[in-house]
Amino acid sequence: MKKFLFSGMILIFAISILSYEKSNGKGFVVWDGKKDDQIKFYLDLKVNSNNPDSAINLIEEMVAFIKDLEPNTIAYEYFISNDKKSISLREVYKNSDAALTHMNNFGEGPYADKFLDLMTINSFEVLGNASEDLMKSVEAFTTDNRTLISGFDRN
Repeated sequence: MKKFLFSGMILIFAISILSYEKSNGKGFVVWDGKKDDQIKFYLDLKVNSNNPDSAINLIEEMVAFIKDLEPNTIAYEYFISNDKKSISLREVYKNSDAALTHMNNFGEGPYADKFLDLMTINSFEVLGNASEDLMKSVEAFTTDNRTLISGFDRN
């Protein structure tokens, strides 16, 4: 019995050493979020009109349009402040290509001019390992690309 326990302990120790070596000395990494291909956009918007319903109606149209047109858009959510003067937009894409497709659809589609008339972009953050092509596509709006340091998403 002692030999069995000792053999088991040696096996666990060997697996631990191999796991540690594969993590490049950073501890026992099972999942490294830095390898995540998802791209997230976070925009802070100001409603330009005294009639926020115009912006809300446009947003509802855009959400339906994007939901039907872009299967690799994982999340596309707008949040409005109580005074209806500020809007937060959260977008999540499968990868840089999906985000690039969205930017192309936005630029070539029927909503860009109306969106930019009704709302001002106060800030636009691109979160994740964005491709060079994606960053070129958003350069009229932002150069802010933030890569993941650490964290998790339970979804």
